Amino acid sequence: MHRAKKSIILYTAFLFFCIGQQLTAGFSKAQKEFTKKLTFQPGGEINIKTDDGDVTIIGWEKNEVLIEAKLTAHAFSSRAASKKVEQIRIHVRESENFIRISHNGPDNTDVAYTIHVPEKISISCRTDDGTVHIENIYGKIGAESDDGDIFLKRITGDVRLRSDDGEIFFTGKFQDVDVLTEDGDITGEYHPQGNSYIKTDDGNVQLTLHLDETEEPAVFIDTDDGHVQSDFPLWMENQKMRRSASEIKIKVYTNDGDVRLIRE
Repeated sequence: MHRAKKSIILYTAFLFFCIGQQLTAGFSKAQKEFTKKLTFQPGGEINIKTDDGDVTIIGWEKNEVLIEAKLTAHAFSSRAASKKVEQIRIHVRESENFIRISHNGPDNTDVAYTIHVPEKISISCRTDDGTVHIENIYGKIGAESDDGDIFLKRITGDVRLRSDDGEIFFTGKFQDVDVLTEDGDITGEYHPQGNSYIKTDDGNVQLTLHLDETEEPAVFIDTDDGHVQSDFPLWMENQKMRRSASEIKIKVYTNDGDVRLIRE
């Protein structure tokens, strides 16, 4: 009886030792780099899709697209991680005015991109669990991240931004702005020229609007449990705001956050 109990105790201890060894080995990581350069004229479109990695896109004055990617794999041993990272494949599909970048690989792998593109270009970007950075672009931008933040700097054009659990920050000069996040703050500093639709369920909104003296936007703000500060007169009803002759219309919605609109 005592011998059987002793055997069970020793077996249990050995089992936990093996599990501990596996967990310790699970921190093994392997990385690999990918680089590709393409000739690409301004005015085209680029599409990027990554599951678990950050995306940084920077506009430059060259008629080239430079793709730099860092491939990372995690496993219970360095040998297994090295094997996994070699299985990641970067796919670059190109035509005269369109480039699509994506990848596939085993579980517990991710790819982070840094991409230089011509300044005049349209961008479509999606990542599930990464942060998106885009700067110095003249064109239409669409960016989505399920669990990451989105940052846009020095953008001229239209923007459509979506994040489930991240913050959104943008600066530039925009014709139309469409921004939505469920659980994050929204901060914008821009010159509006058309319609702006801003919505967050559980975050604060702060917009700094750069306007000429003659520009007077029509503004509507709806918040359930937050405070409102605005340098602009407010329309009390969304439907009536449509009657406004102003070409600049700002609509802001938040359920549980504060809203602040600043004129500069």
